Amino acid sequence: MEPGEFSTSSKAFTKNPLGIIALFIFLVYSIASLVLGVSADALNVEQKWAFVLFLVVFPPLVLCAFVWLVANHAVKLYSPSDFQDERSYVELNQKIELVEIKQKAAQVDPRGDIREAQKILNQLLAMGLIDAAKSVAKAFLKVGRYSESLSLFEEIGIYLRRAGKSDCKMLSYKSYCLIGLCKYSNATDLLLRVRQDSPSDFDFWPKVALSYCLEKEGKKPESDELLRLAVMDIQAKGYINEVRNRYPEISQKFIDYLSGKNDNG
Repeated sequence: MEPGEFSTSSKAFTKNPLGIIALFIFLVYSIASLVLGVSADALNVEQKWAFVLFLVVFPPLVLCAFVWLVANHAVKLYSPSDFQDERSYVELNQKIELVEIKQKAAQVDPRGDIREAQKILNQLLAMGLIDAAKSVAKAFLKVGRYSESLSLFEEIGIYLRRAGKSDCKMLSYKSYCLIGLCKYSNATDLLLRVRQDSPSDFDFWPKVALSYCLEKEGKKPESDELLRLAVMDIQAKGYINEVRNRYPEISQKFIDYLSGKNDNG
């Protein structure tokens, strides 16, 4: 190949990351082969073996690296010029980022380092994935890490306030964390706000949670009234085991109300 032809070809290769990688591999392998061929007589046995070993091992290593790149970062191997419309390139990258961050969120270990979860949570919020961010925070709540879960819900709440949005369900989730921390009065305040500001969100679990808080605060009549309202939910019978696990102090009363006992208090 003439120098001019090589220069033209190399410019074509440099238009995208995949071409740059191919050009780099070609140059490295060519230079190594050239050095071995030209300087073979001047090299001792150990040096020759080093070159031969490199020439043998280098291609499989490149293949493994290439497979890893294609499997994990395929879209990054192309440039906008490889697409008919650069907007398509941008949209594809955005979709890939959405999929990747959702996968990371799904793989968060709620028993692991909270800092990793916070990092992923911030990425989710930056992309407007509120529901996925809530799922990360709820994962910590489910395993009983109430302080960590509360801090994550607080971050989501800050984001929503800055965006001028409101979500009363966030108050419910925060109240569940506070119940886990035995801060019943604070949880009661949040649940009462949910009942007042968004009655449609004050469904089965907020009612049971508020009933439990009032029971712990010694307000038995108010607690019983809410529990009676909760058992009227059409899915209440399916929640018996969960109520028993989460709120054991009122679980028997809940079961009695479901079966028609204690209707008169």
